[in-house]
Parts: sequence; structure tokens; C-alpha cells
Amino acid sequence: MWHNLINNAQSLSRNTLRKAEITAVFTVVALVVGLYSAVKWQSNGHALLFLTSVLLIAIEVIGLVVLRFTKQITLALNIGFLGMVVHAVNIIYQSGGIVDSTQAFWAPLLIVAFYLSASRAMALTWSIGILLVAGVMTYLHTSGFSFPTIALSASKQNVEIWSGMLLPLCVICFAQSFTAKQKESAIHRAEKAMKESALQAEKASQGEKRMDGMLVTVNASVKELDEVIHQVNTQSSQLNSNVQSLGMNSASQASAAEEMSQQLEQLSSFTQESVNFMEQVIGQTDAIKQQAESSSEMLNASTERLPILIIVTKKLCL
Repeated sequence: MWHNLINNAQSLSRNTLRKAEITAVFTVVALVVGLYSAVKWQSNGHALLFLTSVLLIAIEVIGLVVLRFTKQITLALNIGFLGMVVHAVNIIYQSGGIVDSTQAFWAPLLIVAFYLSASRAMALTWSIGILLVAGVMTYLHTSGFSFPTIALSASKQNVEIWSGMLLPLCVICFAQSFTAKQKESAIHRAEKAMKESALQAEKASQGEKRMDGMLVTVNASVKELDEVIHQVNTQSSQLNSNVQSLGMNSASQASAAEEMSQQLEQLSSFTQESVNFMEQVIGQTDAIKQQAESSSEMLNASTERLPILIIVTKKLCL
């Protein structure tokens, strides 16, 4: 409920939220008291007390607005204190002064409220103000000053006496109950935090034991690693020897490869010469083939003409 009256209650720290809740509680209580007082003094026809009651309501509403829409918790609390002090001082003064007033319990109520809701320095400042006002009224009373009195009927006077005695006490009980609840919640959270801390410490102790076991294992692994490193160094030396031998073999292989390359170049040159020779042979073969084809044509022509020559020869012989 109170969180609805606080600006961004979820984002506040636990201590700040506690202060904001107390401010909201006392501001709402003061607002309710102001409403009750306004109705009462309006019906009793006391203009000054009705005026300060309305002023109390207005000031407490301003305090709630500041608390709801800003993060100025201290400002809202001081605004609430101002409204309560003005109305309380006025009602004590109007009802006969601090010595004879039936509303005198509002003074210690305010001091209790200061110390329950504000910081020590702030509460002391407001309390000194109340003490000064009470001291001045007491001095005036002992000096014979005549304070105003409220003219009420016997029944209303009895109601005023009861309300003046019991209402401040009820407010004090409510405030103490609320702060006691907050204190119990804080103690519960502290105990829970202590249990969690003890549990974390136990887990840390178990983790330390596991860490010791891991260290033993690591030491054994380090020894094994040393042996492996020694073996690796030995193998590395052997590998270096093999690399040197391989380097020498590589040099020999490089020389052989160079000689083979020269032989391949010679073979390539010989192959090229053979190809050229084959091309020449093919060219000559083509020429011979053409000559053979020409001779064959001439022979065919001669063969075709041979019968004619025979006939002609026979005719000539006859």
C-alpha cells in the first residue's frame, strides 16, 4: 500500500525505502487527523482551528505529491512536519496553553514522530522548536498570561478531553507498531543474511577442501608433465639429428634433381629433333604419294590407249 505513494519504490535501496515508507505513514496519519479536525472544528464553529486544519490538509497533500512524484523524501517529510507543528501549536494555544490544554499530548507525539521518521539531527532540530514553543507557553502561563479557551458544551468538552488524551496515544501506538514491524523485518533480513553468509562460508570451506585435493592432483600432474617434457626434449634432440640428416639427403637429392633436369632438357631437345625429322619424312612421303598418284593416272591412260594402238598397228600392217 505505502509503495503506491512512493516514487519508483522498486529502485530505492532498503534504507531509503524504509525512510520513504515512514514518511508516507506519518503524512497519511497527519492528513487523517487534519480531516477529522476540520470536520470537528467546522461543526464547533471555531474559525482559527478550522483554518489550521485545512492548512494541515493542504500541506500534507503537498507532502504526498512531493513524495509520489519526486525523490525528495526529506523535503516531503519536512513539509509534513511543518503542517503538523503549525496545527498542533495552534490547537494547544487555543485550548489554554501547554499547561492547561487538553491537547497537550500532541507536543510529545510530535517529538516521538520526529525521532521515528527523521534523522537524528533533523529530529533534534524540530524537537528543539517544540521545546522552545512549550517553554514560551510555560513561561507565559507562569507569568499570568491569559490563554484563549474553547467554549464548548459539556458533552463536546468531554469529547474534546477524550480525543485530546486518547488520539495522540493511539497515533503513538500506531507509529510504534509500524516502526516495530520494520525493525522485526530488518532483524529477519539480517538473520537470513547471516544464515546465507554461514552457508556461503561452509560452501567456501568445502570448496577450499576440494581445492586442496585439486592442488595435490595438480602437483602429481606437474610431475608427470615434467617427465613428458623430458621425453619431448629427448625426442626433440633425435628429431634435430634426423632433420640434419634429412638436410644432407635433401642436398644430395637436389644435386640429383638438377642432373635429372639437365637430362630431361637433353631428352626434350632430342625429342624435338625427332619430331622435326618425322615432319620432314611425312612431307617427303606426301610428295612421293602425289608422284605415285600421277604415275598411276598416266599408266591408266596408257592402258586405255593400248587397244587403239594395236588396232591402228594391225591396220598399218595390212
